[in-house]
Amino acid sequence: MNLRTQVAQTIKELRKEAGLKQVDLASLASIETQARISRLENGVHEPTFSEIEKIAEALSIDITITITKRGW
Repeated sequence: MNLRTQVAQTIKELRKEAGLKQVDLASLASIETQARISRLENGVHEPTFSEIEKIAEALSIDITITITKRGW
């Protein structure tokens, strides 16, 4: 599994664990649209570091711990 796929799966898993819809995460993370979240979760687009930081903050997770635990 490549890095883009791992990141995509992680974003989706963490969003679902938080009980959020894509539109909710987009709003909380100040990401332009739900469609962008969908493209990130499906591995169509690679997230920028800024987007990863925003998503981590919106989900109240420590990005360093997530990266380490997932072996990225």
